Amino acid sequence: MSADLRLEGVRVRRGGFALTLDLAVAAGEVVAVVGPNGAGKTTLLRAVAGLTALDAGRVTLGDRVLEDAAGGVRRSPQARRVGVVFQDLRLLPHLRIRDDVAFGLRSRGAPRVEAAARAGEWLARVGLGDRGGARPAELSGGQAQRVALARALASEPDLLLLDEPLAAVDVAARDGLRELLRTHLAAFPGPVLLITHDPTEAVALGDRVAVVEDGAVTQLGTPDEVAAAPASPWVARMLAGG
Repeated sequence: MSADLRLEGVRVRRGGFALTLDLAVAAGEVVAVVGPNGAGKTTLLRAVAGLTALDAGRVTLGDRVLEDAAGGVRRSPQARRVGVVFQDLRLLPHLRIRDDVAFGLRSRGAPRVEAAARAGEWLARVGLGDRGGARPAELSGGQAQRVALARALASEPDLLLLDEPLAAVDVAARDGLRELLRTHLAAFPGPVLLITHDPTEAVALGDRVAVVEDGAVTQLGTPDEVAAAPASPWVARMLAGG
């Protein structure tokens, strides 16, 4: 059953920087997180994924506590059932892409034949059904991005995290990939956090937009609400393309 993601009183300190926020993402909702470089967007993603520990606060997914700093609870990234598409993709260079997509399934106990079949199904869904035997070095940037998305979704995660999913894709491939993402995100039943610097991407893919500046959420609303009343000079510049 799909569940809401909740971040309550979350605080993460890194040197002189502190991320401090509350945020809720409903099941089936995409929240696009935008903000200037160094604002804390990737720190937020890493905290939810379990890759960076909280200094305070709690993260829950439905009735499951993923992390509670005060209570000493911290589930491992593997136990959180989170699908992540990293900005640098992190495809495994020594594996053929069908084996890379199947890797997460195998690590969760799926039999080899079942994992291979599901990996093939997901590669077909992202338009790479005939490239399963290729290695990452043989793919274009857009194809590699499709593999990363297939790998994240193939293991049927409860929560999906996307870190700048189109940043490394050339302009010619970006529109097609954005449409592919829109299709798969619309069908995903769980909450989605999408980190992006691109206002076009945020508007096209986000049900709501969360603006993060200096480690805090400074604006939260639908794309239309954010566009109608920018809450800071940075948001106004972003919307103007400056």
